[in-house]
Amino acid sequence: MESDGGIHHLLLSCATDIDGAMAALVEELESPASSLDDLRCAAMELRLLAKHNPDNRLRIVAAGALPPLVALLSRPDPLLQEHGVTALLNLSLCEENRGAVVDAGAVGPLSGGARGKKDAATALYALCSGARENRSRAVEAGAVRALLDLMAEPERGMVDKAAYVLHALVGTAEGRAAAVAEGGVPVLVEMVEAGTPRQREMATLCLLHVCEDSAAYRTMVAREGAIPPLVALSQSSSARPKLRAKAEVLIGLLRQPRLRAGLV
Repeated sequence: MESDGGIHHLLLSCATDIDGAMAALVEELESPASSLDDLRCAAMELRLLAKHNPDNRLRIVAAGALPPLVALLSRPDPLLQEHGVTALLNLSLCEENRGAVVDAGAVGPLSGGARGKKDAATALYALCSGARENRSRAVEAGAVRALLDLMAEPERGMVDKAAYVLHALVGTAEGRAAAVAEGGVPVLVEMVEAGTPRQREMATLCLLHVCEDSAAYRTMVAREGAIPPLVALSQSSSARPKLRAKAEVLIGLLRQPRLRAGLV
């Protein structure tokens, strides 16, 4: 007897109305009567439909798939979570969809340890890069707090990816303000001091963004003890020349308010 997954594939391969087929899959995700297998198959089909076809990515969002896909990330079934994460990643490859994905509430669940960590982090990066409007929406949705939590918990294996995404967000004024307000300065300074080479680089770049246009933020970062590890980084023979130069620029910025205050 043919499996539910086979039935879904047959439906889609024979459908002359692909929009109708997508609507049926979305309806299945939303139906309280759908079994776990039904949900898995519907999510998998949407994931596959969005994988290689840009037109399908737009059609799936137009069919109303985002709310039920985001809801899958909070379900206890690991396979459902995985299908949901990867479907959202595929949909986020289309820049026109990114604002809608953020508005559907995807940022929190993607940051919160959903299955498929690599795809979740890649989706977050897609959502938080590119258009400034998308980054602002992600900040408003609480992305900075979620990213800092990931960066402060190395055992979750998401530090590097989270730092990449945070770097994209602190390129905006809203992102910088949120990073400071949410306690990001100590996290970033600790990463400069004790992180891996790549983490030290990303933390330095994030702090440079934070400090470039704000004397108040520079004072906060300096008081957190950032200068000694940055000096060590600027003098490290193993660090890339470009990174050493960035560290020196940041050190110069951090010393400005201290010099004006008569401090060393």
